[in-house]
Amino acid sequence: MPASARTIAGPYLVALLLFSGSLVVYAVLGASVFYKTDGPDLLRLLDSGQRHPWHVGYLPALGLFRDVLGWVGIEPTPMRLGTLFSATGMALGITFFFAGLRRLGVPRARREIATVLLAVNPAVVLFATVVEFHAPLMAVVGLAFWWTAVQVHRPTWWGMALLGAMTHLAFLMHSSAILLPGWLLPFFLARRWPQGQHRRDLLMAVVAGVVHTLLWFVLPRLVVAYGSDFYGWHADLSKAYEMETSIGRPQSLDYLPAILVQEWVWPLLPLSLTCLAAVARRALRLEFVAFAIGFCPYIYLCVRQLVFEPEHGAYMLPLLPAAALLTAQAMPGRRAILTLGLLVAASIFMITAVERLALGEDAEARYEQFDRELREAADGQPFVALLGRHDEMAMAMARLEPGDYQGLRTQATMPRSQYGPHVWASTAAGLAMWRGQGRELLLTRGGRDWLSNPADMRLQEKAALEFIPNEELSGPLFLRDLEQHFQLQAVPDGPRAQVFRLVPR
Repeated sequence: MPASARTIAGPYLVALLLFSGSLVVYAVLGASVFYKTDGPDLLRLLDSGQRHPWHVGYLPALGLFRDVLGWVGIEPTPMRLGTLFSATGMALGITFFFAGLRRLGVPRARREIATVLLAVNPAVVLFATVVEFHAPLMAVVGLAFWWTAVQVHRPTWWGMALLGAMTHLAFLMHSSAILLPGWLLPFFLARRWPQGQHRRDLLMAVVAGVVHTLLWFVLPRLVVAYGSDFYGWHADLSKAYEMETSIGRPQSLDYLPAILVQEWVWPLLPLSLTCLAAVARRALRLEFVAFAIGFCPYIYLCVRQLVFEPEHGAYMLPLLPAAALLTAQAMPGRRAILTLGLLVAASIFMITAVERLALGEDAEARYEQFDRELREAADGQPFVALLGRHDEMAMAMARLEPGDYQGLRTQATMPRSQYGPHVWASTAAGLAMWRGQGRELLLTRGGRDWLSNPADMRLQEKAALEFIPNEELSGPLFLRDLEQHFQLQAVPDGPRAQVFRLVPR
């Protein structure tokens, strides 16, 4: 191969190896339990063809990913689909980050160090292996970082406008990325500063920021005018603000120190602290200032959203490439390899700690126990389990076939004015159909709780915008009819039973 061809092919081969290697590692580590509540909700919305009201681009992208896998003959379970999507998204993000470093002219050893530190960071590994928004978001963050590096090398007006479009694409994957220009544009200016074209570069950054803002403000209203609900709550700013402030948790800066530890320092170790070493290097101070400018709105968003609701660094992930780059550049030259080894060892140690904290030390055991209780209650027969609590739905989605469970939340929270004989008749027909198939009918304790007291169960899982008492909900009526037609036989017999077998009266 001619030298020129090797020069061109080399970077693409390295990128391909980096992408495929990280994808395989993340895919192999894919979790068999859900992280919190978003995962099962997303898979349920995908199955029903609905959209997410906040992060409106994730489900269309996941659906496209499912179609692509189907075209090549891969049909994973819903949960495996979600973890593969996350693994692919994070692998793409890592690869684009590496390509961006090369475009910036970062020395080879330093860009390899930065990439390794990013790829093995505990929060990166966590979100690359669970069903969540944040790893696919990192694919777009990586793309936007790479394009920013291209613009640093040779900026154009159209190129900066395209950067604004890319950051809007990141916003579609997760709405927190509306803040992404807060880091990328100061980073662009910091890297361009030695060129001395300050006024022109500043105007170019403004172009990217204006495009990003206009797309966020104009597109949702434009698609609504054409009859589309693609942008969900973002199409109505007053509604979006109402929903954002209705989470039922404190949103005070008094919690900033706790949130700083909860969402940055602890889950993103060691990069969350090692990036501070850049302050001691005069050549890196301007780049560190750019990082700090971008950091402030992100940590404030965490204060507004995550007090008493830890997300283990998820919202701060878009700032992690900056921390990795600052750390790699600040490493002492002669001891860089030793330092890298220590940081990688610290990351691997922290991976286990962060995953246990995020997923729960006994998560696997709880999922297996839930599956075992249902199968023992069915006495080895095929069954349909009627579920209520969110954790039950998550465990069923991870362990059971789609036709083996059914949620009761819709029936429980239906307005009482809509409940009539036709509702029970429809439900009874479905139960009779399952019994005709030779299936046992099972009701979990969580399902029973949701029917008997749906108002309290809703408030336990998430504070509602307004309290709707049981007297206005259909759950108790549904349970009354169920108990009239079936005996709820506790398995095993006793007050602590978690499953009831429905025996026709």
